[in-house]
Amino acid sequence: MPAEIERECYRLATELGLNPPDRVEILEKLQARWRRQLRQQWQREMLDIGMLLVRQHGLISFLQCHPTSPTRPELCFILDQIRADLTRLLRRYKLTESLSKLPELPLPGAPESWMTWSGDELRASVLKELGAPEE
Repeated sequence: MPAEIERECYRLATELGLNPPDRVEILEKLQARWRRQLRQQWQREMLDIGMLLVRQHGLISFLQCHPTSPTRPELCFILDQIRADLTRLLRRYKLTESLSKLPELPLPGAPESWMTWSGDELRASVLKELGAPEE
């Protein structure tokens, strides 16, 4: 899982023309480094959206594989923060279709749709709504 997240971060950085470091230890430090390389606020916010999507996908994937993990409450708290940040940014850029593809939080009593959720559809929706060329 961490290797997948790292590869996705490098892919995002390359697409944005950023200079990735040789090694990633803390995603927040990596994000801060890349944000400093960008000149415009909208570019930094696009990076933020990408990083939030990567983090959300990684955390949900972990919980899908380990639903009884003792760290689940803490991860749900982090996922709730990610969801709030993503919601704010997606609304700012009027990505309404993408908003509807955010996962349910994997809290007790929540719909079980998070168990089969994949970030791929959300990622594709964000790219489509932003007008990115199709792969």
